[in-house]
Amino acid sequence: VNRIFNAGILDKIIEEKQIELRKRNSLVNQLLGDYELYGEDTCSFRWLMLPPQWKNGMEFEEYAKSMGLQVFCAEKFSVGNVISPKAIRICVSAPPTIEKLQIGIEKLSKALLRV
Repeated sequence: VNRIFNAGILDKIIEEKQIELRKRNSLVNQLLGDYELYGEDTCSFRWLMLPPQWKNGMEFEEYAKSMGLQVFCAEKFSVGNVISPKAIRICVSAPPTIEKLQIGIEKLSKALLRV
């Protein structure tokens, strides 16, 4: 571990991860630009506010799962008696390639349109 710090390898790893996350988040911004998204360009996940036709995040999470998508509703991250935002969390770093992320985000975009 000490060699990683001394050789500057850690800085290079961090830089490479940030470059990849910027690419992935740029893709998410392009494909979901019509929706309210939260998260910085180097975040490994993003929050997406659901459109009005969805009554809550749990409903959407189940629907997305039936389409082969895995997202997590905001309710899973809430603690105590708070009202969760009607949102889902998208992990942009989970897909092994940016191409697979694109396929998933395109499917997600279609799922969001369900009336």
